[in-house]
Amino acid sequence: MKKLKIVIASRSTIFHQGSGGMETHLTNLAEGLVKSGHEVRVVTTSHPEGGKKLVEKGVIYFFLFGTQEGKYSEGYFRESANFIHKLVETTECEIVLGESIGASGFAKMNNRTVPVIEIAHGSLRSEVLTVFGNSTTLKALISFGLKTLPYAGLNFINDLVVTHKDDMIICVSEKVAVEVTRDSWLNKSKVRVVHNGVDEQKFKKSGSERERLRKKLNLTDENVLLGSLGRLIQAKGYQDVIKVLPILPKNVHYLLVGEGDYQETLKEMVKEYGLHDRVHFAGALNYDETPNYYSAMDVFMFPTRRREGFPMTLVEAQMCSLPVIAADKGGVSEAIDRNITGLIYPSGNLNELKRAIQKMLENQAMNEMADKAAQWGRENFTTDIMVEKTLKVISEAIENYEQ
Repeated sequence: MKKLKIVIASRSTIFHQGSGGMETHLTNLAEGLVKSGHEVRVVTTSHPEGGKKLVEKGVIYFFLFGTQEGKYSEGYFRESANFIHKLVETTECEIVLGESIGASGFAKMNNRTVPVIEIAHGSLRSEVLTVFGNSTTLKALISFGLKTLPYAGLNFINDLVVTHKDDMIICVSEKVAVEVTRDSWLNKSKVRVVHNGVDEQKFKKSGSERERLRKKLNLTDENVLLGSLGRLIQAKGYQDVIKVLPILPKNVHYLLVGEGDYQETLKEMVKEYGLHDRVHFAGALNYDETPNYYSAMDVFMFPTRRREGFPMTLVEAQMCSLPVIAADKGGVSEAIDRNITGLIYPSGNLNELKRAIQKMLENQAMNEMADKAAQWGRENFTTDIMVEKTLKVISEAIENYEQ
């Protein structure tokens, strides 16, 4: 394939506050495309420190001054569309990729001359159902009715228009592809599935980091460390692991890596259950440090209560030779070789969660799954595999657009 000039539009990056799976996907894809010999420019919202341009590992980032940092807004859609249009005019752009609806402003331009591919990480309907499902108090239900539903109504038409304006759509899982096709009344012919990829050179188990971090947590080889990594929000279901922990042997501990608005509630639960010496909060961390924390864990827990697209952390953990226990939501089951590299249970079912953990602790299941987890990740979900499949979709989109 010839060298391409690719623009990726996204409302946020790993340089913005509160970055998650979408931003990690952007980083892996952009750097992987550069590694494959292509030029990549990322157009995004204002930089937290006010900068306008940054070059990181060959990827050129443009931060649109005056837009709301890390958020969709009319200003972002307008400014990003105009900026990308100028890149096209100066022959610095041959194809535009949009993380979620990041490129929707440009996609709707009547005079655009290059194709647009949306990368869908989920659907609006799934997000609304997730918020509703986690609205367990009267206050939360009122907020759902006054904020979430009006927001969803306003954005439904926009999403519908954008998906039909896009030339092709990449979905990060088969589950997302079904949802997007159904919810947007799309022809399946423009939808492709490319699972998220992880850097296999970065995500490897480190014996020295395992020893260092476990010593810091006052853990010995006799302790079994369950662990989760991500934003500490209610929809991620970390509270479920805390609830079943008192039933498990006392040598089983739980490590939470990350920060979020549910953090204080989780700490109150730990206090209520008398688990202050068995639940550890590591706080926020730099993305580059995540392999170290995976190395310290014995089992990775993904007790989500939200409809997931394709969780990056599940793949990262398995790359680090960690067996996983995950709630069956969205594209979760596509990231795990069921009963081979991990166990899956019905989301929110505490009895089944307890049984899954107990099964993992018995009969060498943990060691056997750990041995196979890294191989599963390397064979299916590397950055190179993701980039190769993405480039095939890009070639198809360009060819169809030029006809």
